Amino acid sequence: MGDPSPSGRSGRLSASAITTTRIPAGNATRPLATLQTIPAASLPPAFLPPIRALHAACFPEDAADMATAPDAAFLERLAWLHEPAECVWVLCWGGAGPGGEGMAIDGAPPPAAPPPSSSLPPLLAMVTAVPYPASFFGFNLAVAPAWRGLG
Repeated sequence: MGDPSPSGRSGRLSASAITTTRIPAGNATRPLATLQTIPAASLPPAFLPPIRALHAACFPEDAADMATAPDAAFLERLAWLHEPAECVWVLCWGGAGPGGEGMAIDGAPPPAAPPPSSSLPPLLAMVTAVPYPASFFGFNLAVAPAWRGLG
């Protein structure tokens, strides 16, 4: 999750750095996926289109209401009962992640995922979360439909 630092308000901790973890895929030379934990203040604007697309694929009714909402309103909605600035995003990208190589599962392409935005790899899953001193509260878990049930 990155090095936490006190937020001073309610004893919560907030992530202060982006962390990246590559998930190996058996004997494949390229990673199956890449997890990134990103504090809200560090969320790149280029990541919002794939986040919106995955949200729409997983929560179509909610996404219809938010389709034309400004980014700030969309992020506030996904922060649920928390301040958006207190949230961190855990994003699971296909392959080596943004700026990485393509993806493979033991040499075979993975199932279809939401189309990538510009040069970004597909966003396979995400969760919005709030770090606390002794726990990590996650909500808005979204997994691309083609990747559900694969273990």
